Amino acid sequence: MRRLPLAIALVWVCVSVGMLDTVNAIIQSIRFSVFTYPLGVNWVIVTMYVPALLVSSLLIFLQLLGPSRSATTMSEPPLGRSS
Repeated sequence: MRRLPLAIALVWVCVSVGMLDTVNAIIQSIRFSVFTYPLGVNWVIVTMYVPALLVSSLLIFLQLLGPSRSATTMSEPPLGRSS
């Protein structure tokens, strides 16, 4: 499997913009005391979608920052074990 540098850069851009937008939305909602008003169905977004979005973005960041693996490294068995 080849890693395309352009694809990795595009993922960085998308995840960064998404994370900045989400953090900005959280800051603005706290600033304007949005949580003191009845949210209706938007309660589902606040309680389920936003935390899931933050966690998934964090996991993508960790994957991007982790050590790069080549296809040959991934196909090798762990040390000390033979197949």
